[in-house]
Parts: sequence; structure tokens; C-alpha cells
Amino acid sequence: MGTYLINSVRIRDGVPNQEGLAQLKRTVEAHGGRWHSHEDRRLEGTREKSLVLVEFGTMTDAQNWYDASEYNNVLHLYIDNAIDLALMDEVSPDFTMAGFAQERQLSTIR
Repeated sequence: MGTYLINSVRIRDGVPNQEGLAQLKRTVEAHGGRWHSHEDRRLEGTREKSLVLVEFGTMTDAQNWYDASEYNNVLHLYIDNAIDLALMDEVSPDFTMAGFAQERQLSTIR
């Protein structure tokens, strides 16, 4: 099962820091990360940010990337573009929303 990095990105003043984003890509790939997709069509709602999805082999691989000096050395070059980062493990084949809700004791949304 893979681990996914979800990055919610905004571009300040409409101009991305190309150097920072290119260096970020290299650090991700050096740790086995693979770019899967970026948001290109919104179905509902409005958002001023774009979403980027990157896959790592394991949570350990993803955490090693996040903790790596290579990543921390380029962080300042693109931080104005990154809003939120989240690491998520792929769900198991027997995953159900009911089981997830019970496990997390989620309340009903009204």
C-alpha cells in the first residue's frame, strides 16, 4: 500500500517560484515520490487553491522525505505557495466508510 502526500497550493500574486518548485520536485523524486496528479477540474464549490497528489512507497519513505535536509533546504523557496500538506496511507481492500466512522466515532453531518 502506498502513502500519499496531498498538497493544497496557491500561487501568490499569480507568479509561482519556479526555482523552488523545481527543487521541491527533485527532493520528492530522490525519496521515491511519484507525481500522480494535480487538480484540473473542480466539480463543486470554489477554491482559490489547487491540489497536488504525490505517492510514496510507504509512510516511512514520505516521512523521510519530509524530515530530509534536502527538503528543508528548499522549503523557503516555495513556502509562500504551499498552504497545507497532509500524508495519508492508502486504505486497505476491506475499507468501509461505516467501519471508518465507527473507528473514529464520527458524528452525522447535518
